[in-house]
Amino acid sequence: MQVFRKRLLGIDALVVSESGGQVAIRDARGGIRTWKLSGSEASQGTSTQLLDLRNPLTAAADSGTVTVWTDGTKLALHHAGSARNANQPLRRRTGSRLRSVYIADEGNRVATIDSQSLISFFSAGRQTAQTRLAAATTAAFGSAGRTLVVGTEQGEVVSLDAETGQILHREKGHTGSVTMIVNMANQRRYATSGTDRALRFWDTQTGQAIEQPLVILPQAANGGDYHPRSQSLAIGCNTTLVCYRCTDQVQEIASAAIPLVAQHVVFLRNGKRILLARDRELKIVNAEDARVLYSFPNVNASIRCIKSNLDDPTLLLSDGSLRSWRVR
Repeated sequence: MQVFRKRLLGIDALVVSESGGQVAIRDARGGIRTWKLSGSEASQGTSTQLLDLRNPLTAAADSGTVTVWTDGTKLALHHAGSARNANQPLRRRTGSRLRSVYIADEGNRVATIDSQSLISFFSAGRQTAQTRLAAATTAAFGSAGRTLVVGTEQGEVVSLDAETGQILHREKGHTGSVTMIVNMANQRRYATSGTDRALRFWDTQTGQAIEQPLVILPQAANGGDYHPRSQSLAIGCNTTLVCYRCTDQVQEIASAAIPLVAQHVVFLRNGKRILLARDRELKIVNAEDARVLYSFPNVNASIRCIKSNLDDPTLLLSDGSLRSWRVR
């Protein structure tokens, strides 16, 4: 494992290319730096005045254009790699603050949920729809970004049309709050779980529950990820990691106690390893037996952002510095 890092004056903005091969940041002095992740060198970009991008939630890139979303009231469009490093306001929001942001795997749509459960949809930098869904807790885009599946505190699983915001399907999925939704695109279904610890699967086309023997998780799910090539589903359940093989039947392949409450669960490479993260803890575990393979040292501040590419598993960590690990 190769580790390299470079201390900065604090990161005000962090944007990552879709391929995972390049990252651009703005430091506390307003300078733009571009990092190519094949090495540890940083190149100084043109200094420019960005919008207020403190505490970025996430970023998405498409054809060199990076959209940055913050937990405040401003959004910006940053053109990475250009000589101008031009910036253009997308929209100035008023009222409630953004609570969460979701990006379709294809990069063609973005959805936001604010503190008043107002769900907004964006495509090509343009707002396309808004809808309000009471007590929304978590969400995930369906295949091709055409639908957004939303969970609620009442245990509902709701499918929304990402173009119009209209409700397509609404089902009572759980007896408690929905805490996890994972899209399983190549199987045309998605998985949900909640405080009732039940693991359920839903058809992406009909929105109906898929009948199968009920699976009960050992604890409430905090986060999960699906690896399409290995057909594996990993779920972080408080202090337990559970891995399933999802074919015609759902088969548990690993379950073990983990030394942290995982808020981020990310598959690496061929689905054989999983990245777990929470606050200042970052670990890699074996997907076959949930055994901890490596604990990352010297994480001195809370983890803000993790980016991973399955074909080029470079991890990005924003914690007041920018660190990259290439996992071999």
